Amino acid sequence: MEEHGLSVRVVSSVERMKECDVLLFAPQAGPRAGGLLRSLAGEPVLTMGAMPGFARMGGMVELPDPGAGRRLTVNLGATRRSGFRVHPGLMGAADFLRRE
Repeated sequence: MEEHGLSVRVVSSVERMKECDVLLFAPQAGPRAGGLLRSLAGEPVLTMGAMPGFARMGGMVELPDPGAGRRLTVNLGATRRSGFRVHPGLMGAADFLRRE
């Protein structure tokens, strides 16, 4: 198995975002997140966000607020369009948004 490095960086342009494997949207992205997610739709980039409504905006995985007692929310339409599959082990740990 090949070794892969991990690099963490702040990116601001959509073109740079398309070069990433995983993007984590901070709550500070706010209203800007929806437009960025539309620009990334169909790209093989796993999008995760720690803000309410992230999955409904088109993000793939909405991370719950640690104090809210919520579960992950996974947008199945967004994950499929980008070529990702959801592992069956996640089925009991997440809520699923079924949008195509």
